[in-house]
Amino acid sequence: MRGAPARRFLRILAWAGLAVSLAFFGWSVYGYAAEGQGGALARNVAWHAWPVCWLMLVSMLSRSRTLVNVVAVFLGGYFTSIWISVLLNDVVEPWVADDGGLRLVVIVPAIEEVAKLVPLATVVLAWWWRSGGTPGATDFGILGFASGAGFAVHEDAMWGRVTAGGLDSALGWFLPSAHTDLAVLAGHAVWTGLVGLTIGLWMTRRRQWWSWLLPWVALALVVADHGIWNSYYLRDSLRPWLLDGWLPIALFLVGAVAAVAFETVRVQRFTSGRAWVFLACSPALLSHARGPVSFVRGWRRIVLNLRVVALQAFIAPPGSVARPAAPALSRAGGTP
Repeated sequence: MRGAPARRFLRILAWAGLAVSLAFFGWSVYGYAAEGQGGALARNVAWHAWPVCWLMLVSMLSRSRTLVNVVAVFLGGYFTSIWISVLLNDVVEPWVADDGGLRLVVIVPAIEEVAKLVPLATVVLAWWWRSGGTPGATDFGILGFASGAGFAVHEDAMWGRVTAGGLDSALGWFLPSAHTDLAVLAGHAVWTGLVGLTIGLWMTRRRQWWSWLLPWVALALVVADHGIWNSYYLRDSLRPWLLDGWLPIALFLVGAVAAVAFETVRVQRFTSGRAWVFLACSPALLSHARGPVSFVRGWRRIVLNLRVVALQAFIAPPGSVARPAAPALSRAGGTP
């Protein structure tokens, strides 16, 4: 009980910080709307929100993070990552001559890609020493996409543009945030989402020596893609090595689908199939709600139990089963 007041204080502090960030976001949107960018900003947010929506929908049984977590990381990318990027670029600019495009090809992409990982680094630090589980690859992939989306939306607003391709192509139905005007480009959201997937693999497989290499390889890939795109001279000669921009996109989509499938199976095996039964029974559980407040509380309990089980499953040895199977689900009334 000694730690309960501290946890309560941290929870209140986190909610207060989120409320303040949302207020500043609203103020920022109002400022850009007053400059005549309201419609463009709304479209840009919508194009970046769509992939997050379908990823969260298909990962109901394979993620531990909630919409609140995603919004918080989006705001982290929108404010914190942009601020770090602008600050570091201003510091570096006087010391680096732009001869040969070194700044645009190497320094700017490296700073921006690392800055977008700061919100994810806070999640890593928050869960590193916890024994009750860790977010998985699906979680970090979604959070990485959200951080990159926040960064992209703010950067586009600062430049008075919309780089997202929208629904004008077949790719747009899955990733309307990608650039498709001049050529195919993954964009900030996909770049950080790809690195996020590898961070999730590392977090859930820290005992394997090779797992820590994956985030560095992914980061090098996205910095290269970003830097090559920034140079008109390198696009024609080097982009074919990245399948003309399709390689990061393909890796993210395939990686996200694989992470959802693998971690869904892992949660199902860990709970002896009870996770799906619990989710299928959730409409019946919610039908007993007495009013909107009771409905929200019931849905929150359902989501919380699914999230807790996912956290436990991601760190459990392969093939292990919860004893008793999915106790959180049983306490929540998930037994048919």
